[in-house]
Amino acid sequence: MATVLPRQESRTQAQKIAAISVFYKRGIFTESLSPAPGLSQQLVPTATGRQALLALAENQADSSDDERALALLIMLFHDELLVDPDKTDVSAIEAMLHNHLLAGNLKLPWASGRILHDRFFELFPNHTGELSHDQTLQLLQKTPTGVFQIGTLLIGPLGVLESAQYRYAPPVGTVPVRYCSDPSCESLHPIEISDADGRIVRLLGSLDDIRAEIFKEAERDWLALLIDHSPDYHDDLSLEDLPWFLGSAFSENELRQILKELLTCKAGVLRPRLPKDKRLRRASDGSAEQVSSRLKIDEILQLIMLAPNADIVECAESLIARRIILIPETEVRSSPTQRTLWNWLDVACECSQLGIRVSPKYQQIEMARLRRIIDDVFCDQRDAEELAWKLRHVSGESARSKLDAYVHSTEPKQVVSSLLLAGPVYLRRTFDALRISPFQMPQNRQEEDRLVDKILWKLGFNIHNFPSYQRLFWERLERLLETTRQESDYAERDREVIRSAAVNFFVSLEEVLDYSLSFSTWLLLQDHYAISRFQCSFDGAREFMAKRLSGRRKTTDGAIEFESSGKNTLYPLIQGFSILADLCAELLGAQEQWRRPATEMPSYHDKQRLFQLPFRYKIELLNLSENDRESLIQDLRETTQKLDAANVSSVRNRLEHKRVDFPSRDEIESACKAISDVLARLESTGLMPTVYFFAGIRVDSFGRGVAIMQDYRGRKLEAFHPSAFQFSGIPSLTEGGALLVVPRAHISGSAEYLRFRFKEKSDFASIWHDYPRRRFSVPLFIEHSPATKEGP
Repeated sequence: MATVLPRQESRTQAQKIAAISVFYKRGIFTESLSPAPGLSQQLVPTATGRQALLALAENQADSSDDERALALLIMLFHDELLVDPDKTDVSAIEAMLHNHLLAGNLKLPWASGRILHDRFFELFPNHTGELSHDQTLQLLQKTPTGVFQIGTLLIGPLGVLESAQYRYAPPVGTVPVRYCSDPSCESLHPIEISDADGRIVRLLGSLDDIRAEIFKEAERDWLALLIDHSPDYHDDLSLEDLPWFLGSAFSENELRQILKELLTCKAGVLRPRLPKDKRLRRASDGSAEQVSSRLKIDEILQLIMLAPNADIVECAESLIARRIILIPETEVRSSPTQRTLWNWLDVACECSQLGIRVSPKYQQIEMARLRRIIDDVFCDQRDAEELAWKLRHVSGESARSKLDAYVHSTEPKQVVSSLLLAGPVYLRRTFDALRISPFQMPQNRQEEDRLVDKILWKLGFNIHNFPSYQRLFWERLERLLETTRQESDYAERDREVIRSAAVNFFVSLEEVLDYSLSFSTWLLLQDHYAISRFQCSFDGAREFMAKRLSGRRKTTDGAIEFESSGKNTLYPLIQGFSILADLCAELLGAQEQWRRPATEMPSYHDKQRLFQLPFRYKIELLNLSENDRESLIQDLRETTQKLDAANVSSVRNRLEHKRVDFPSRDEIESACKAISDVLARLESTGLMPTVYFFAGIRVDSFGRGVAIMQDYRGRKLEAFHPSAFQFSGIPSLTEGGALLVVPRAHISGSAEYLRFRFKEKSDFASIWHDYPRRRFSVPLFIEHSPATKEGP
């Protein structure tokens, strides 16, 4: 570019003009969009540009000078620039863009998240192609304004602002909003959106028509010359994906907290960049709390993007560490919708309790990153000697071969702990290499362990954190038994100690029984192929269970009801397992009514025999083998029978209240043994939802593999890999996320375990609940079922 525009000032001006041109070109024109008065005086054409304007004036005689100037700005170039960057008043055309955005004359779709997906689903049930302009405006009505950026020019609901960070995130011409009705299709189909057929659009059409007469040379890609699409193209730690990720992975309240943190902790960077326009004082005047509290989600995101990427990540990670932004143990956030990434490794952002990282979509580079960071940390001659000493017992011909052998044979946690945490200097270099800020020395063993996990997470290794409910249950059971066994005859003080332990234990018992009953009902009666898409949340499973089981059994005290809120007590939870068993037996007698219709089968099912859909029925119970069905129903019945036989409800009531019939040691131990046996059985079969993570794979010379999964106790489960049902939507065992595996439920006609992605309760899970939304031609089980108290 320096040969074409030798002056730096000219290049800077041209880059801003090019960015403004792209914003207009990719935004959505409304009928009210018109040029600013005097634009033809502020925008100065080049000699070639003057030719274009003369030809356009002849072709569109009823157009004004200002309208033709705006059309020229949007076209901007052919083989040469059409606008003179040195003579054009760039601040004036920037002000025009600013006013068009504030007035709503130029629309920007909110492409992040799922807002447009839901709105399209509701407004256009049968639409598959381009939207007309009226339909486009209908789709965008009452939705947030998109936030986009080219270079340092940042546009959105607050008009044009200047960011501290260079980015290339241009407006989108299509919006990814539509999933087709084929449940086997995982692709998000884009829909094209349309401008108004106004004067500017017609002028652009005329310019396009007459360009062959005006321009004799082939078109030159000036945008590629003027705008660097990815200055960090070869940076595997690039945060280019951050704007898209923030809008899709954080809720409005979480983004509000990030903005407040930036305004508080990075005020020196952010405050000078806030809007100067008096019409936008709500976005600049007041404290961090006042500003952040009165803005909408699109305005919040635009102000966040004023800050450097590193500052945004630092503030977000601080909020996560302080649990102001709550991320559960197993949750890894990534954008469910993707855009084109301008990076050679396609690195995209992810977030967990350990912070934000960037990882490639397809390659595994964590070991390469680990070797590189060791090189960065042990960077001079003295450091190299220190590293050689640490590796003195490792076999190898050279320092490099020893290091390679060490990192491949030693647990990554040990590698990080022994090398990168070997001293304050090495640790500081590690922070710098991974761009972790601020630098903090761990103060105790717990902080050091957490820091090791954070470093590994940033490098790209998966860190497996399990939900605490199972471990806590077994710990509390052991604690209750310990207190119970200290004496055989209980004085009042002994009873107080036992009662204290019992309160916590029975809270855990109700929790695991609630999870187990909810999951079992959802597991057996939901349509996982068409509806759940093999994703489970406990809240969703509980809501499903409450609808299916409530009112199905009458007692002398009335019908047994279940609460979708989770406030289910011990007695109904115990009875719920036998209620579910009865319902399953009932459904086995009406199998044909649950056969999946042809309209809900995948497009490939009748066109080939290589991959067949195993989920031929709309409730999972009917897709299982006869042995699996019988075994699971028997387990459900025995759960109620054994807990009833041990008088668990009675023992609990007598333990938790000051009663004269306080249970004896034998009664407590008998109840605890029954509970232990029943819950251990539910855990082993998978009816108690148990999280597994991928722990390795063995593959033979024929490509046949065995995937190894591991639970919270370190128990291993082996399963065949690759899956024979990869096109059905069932999660891969090797994908790395938290999976609920059901060892006693095999996918129909196979030895494969049924499994589901586990989604813990969070803002992120709430945003993406029931996504994507699809339409089906027949009612689904949740709407009509003889398994409801109202009947069919």
